[in-house]
Amino acid sequence: MLSGLALAQTAGLPSRPPALPADTAAKGTHILNVAVNDLTAHGVNASDAAIISERLRAELLNTGKFRVMERGQMDQILKEQAFQQSGACDGAECAVEVGKLLSVDRMVAGSVGKIGDMYTLQARLLDVQTGEVLFSVSQDFDGRIEELLSRIVPRLAERLAGATGPGGADLYVTADKPGAILFVDGEKKGLAPQSFAGISTGDHRIEARLEDLYASENVTLHPDDVQRLALHLEPGMGSLKVYSTPPGAQVKLDDQKNLGLTPLRADRIPMGKHALTLFLDSAHIPQTVDVTVPAQGMATANATFVSGAHASFRSALLASLVLKPAGGDSLRLSLPASLWLAAGSWQLHADAGRDYDPLQETFQVTPGQSLSRTLGFVHTKAWLDSAARVQHHARMVKWRWGTGVATAVAAGTATYFHIQAASASDDADKAKKAYQAASVGNDYDALVASYHSAVSRNHTNLQRAVIADVAAGLLAAGFGLTFVF
Repeated sequence: MLSGLALAQTAGLPSRPPALPADTAAKGTHILNVAVNDLTAHGVNASDAAIISERLRAELLNTGKFRVMERGQMDQILKEQAFQQSGACDGAECAVEVGKLLSVDRMVAGSVGKIGDMYTLQARLLDVQTGEVLFSVSQDFDGRIEELLSRIVPRLAERLAGATGPGGADLYVTADKPGAILFVDGEKKGLAPQSFAGISTGDHRIEARLEDLYASENVTLHPDDVQRLALHLEPGMGSLKVYSTPPGAQVKLDDQKNLGLTPLRADRIPMGKHALTLFLDSAHIPQTVDVTVPAQGMATANATFVSGAHASFRSALLASLVLKPAGGDSLRLSLPASLWLAAGSWQLHADAGRDYDPLQETFQVTPGQSLSRTLGFVHTKAWLDSAARVQHHARMVKWRWGTGVATAVAAGTATYFHIQAASASDDADKAKKAYQAASVGNDYDALVASYHSAVSRNHTNLQRAVIADVAAGLLAAGFGLTFVF
């Protein structure tokens, strides 16, 4: 964008520099005097933009439609006219002002930019007298900047030349599916609908693509033609050739459609990416080949079989499995696993976690002989020791609870018998006092019998209390030992 513009006329300098020398009449009346402002750089360095600008001048001259002022001559005239600017002169107002100073008919201004890996080249053709933008063109390109210079800049110059008069044509293209992408002669142009002004005369192939839909038309353009083209998109079809070594393999398309035995050709294959699965026999590993079928074109797929066998591995545990062939790369899998292995010697390493010892062994794969293995894992010594400690601790806790409850019961029983013995002793004392105070007779005999009964109960309860005390002591000792072991 123009940041500032200052124009000064100094005494003695002409208000308008002389026009460029006229070419001979043989070159026609459509030759115009044109100057090209350096393209503004966006995302590319200034030196690359300057080189592209210089190439654009050369290509405009090669079209035969323009007399192109050289950059050095432009700088000299602008210096003589005391032209000053700050910032890029890619705006229409600035370009027209420069064009008037240079006494040219047309000015070309624009920019070159890069977003990601995509370059975009944009140019405008301006009428210096009216300031009108006569034609605007843009071109996107996904590739190297060298190819932008050699392929896209000449095409841009031709489109600018086609907008100056007879020699070019206009083409308006529509598609019946929203989002369809247009291609002209194989070059991506953008979304339909789109108008192509100043397109070169001759034969062109116009295509529209949208996912698996496709349409194409061939058009012939004449000078000053204005044509409309409506494209009807249908599922695009192509052809496919499939070969295998050795031949005779069964071919399946996208795991659905059987195409036959190799070598083969299949027609009316939907355009786009497909997966081919080829199966020869149980002694060769099935092959999968990705292929892209072009619309109205031919794709070729080749597969080479390797001898081997099918193998399956399983385990009662969740485990990882690493298989490594002799001299090859490792395969990392999770159990259960089912796959084809190449013939030869293989190393197996299986790991079920830190609680199990890993498995390591070598096995042989014989072509055509399927292999089925169930992997058994053994606990590590550390895990077994830990499990033994847990079990021992569980037993001690169980014994602790048992001895603790039994000790409490024994102590309670001893207390009960001590109370009963004390009660019997009191009864004996009372009975003794009673029979000592009583006279001989029936009452006396009964009181004596009551006394002896109380003494007997006292002795019995004391014996039981002693037994309960001993039992409680022993149980208490056992309870304490559970904290030691």
